[in-house]
Amino acid sequence: MLIFNKLKTNLIQSAIGLSLFFVLLVVNTLLFQKTAGLPADIANAVYLVGAVLLILYIRSRYTNERLLPKFGLLNLVTKIRGFLLSALIFLSLFYGWDYLQSAPGELIKLTDAFKPAIILTVFIQVFMEEITFRYYTSGTLTGKMEDTYIYLFTSSIAFSVMHAFSYNHYLLVYIFFSGIAFGMLYLLTKNIGTPIGLHFANNYYLKLYADGTEEIYTPGSFTELFNDNLSITIIICLIYTWWVLRNYVFKKDEVSPGTLLLP
Repeated sequence: MLIFNKLKTNLIQSAIGLSLFFVLLVVNTLLFQKTAGLPADIANAVYLVGAVLLILYIRSRYTNERLLPKFGLLNLVTKIRGFLLSALIFLSLFYGWDYLQSAPGELIKLTDAFKPAIILTVFIQVFMEEITFRYYTSGTLTGKMEDTYIYLFTSSIAFSVMHAFSYNHYLLVYIFFSGIAFGMLYLLTKNIGTPIGLHFANNYYLKLYADGTEEIYTPGSFTELFNDNLSITIIICLIYTWWVLRNYVFKKDEVSPGTLLLP
């Protein structure tokens, strides 16, 4: 019964997080597609700051945290550093893997890989997804491993539902397990910037490969899906392996990752 109540609580918070995401999506549409009379740079700043404050406020209502707990310059720099290192490392891995697998003429040129407009668009999308589905829902963590797995499960369910309008069932299953990996990476590194960086690197690289086309990717099997996304699949498997090694093979007598909340 206790597990059921915890699961229900997490599902409710994940549903609230999902609702938050769609509300922010509407705000994003008003600011950028209709501009609301604001210059793009100002609209971006207003949107991101407003979204973060809204999420922090709603989370503080059920965690009894301060609105900005332990929020300072050093903490912000740590998160930014985590994002930059993660994004650069994983982008390098994706590009390096592509270099080994593709003919030179099929590679994305480095001069074409830095497109500010795409960088900003992908970052805002990924940032909002991670803050909503990884950070906001982590307010239910208590330090017990069972609560950690409930958090990973329910937040990833919400993450998959958010994509349900665009992708087929093969991709939705893949997105669910990717969401778990992003959550694990957040808890393992104690830094929300790290999964944001990985998520950004993956989406940005896929966006470059799409080359402006609007066609939705629809794999016909898991085999096709894994073959088309081999590099990120390997990284996800490594994150799962790290999680098992950290929590079960080389476990120390210390607090579980489940207590690691983003200040």
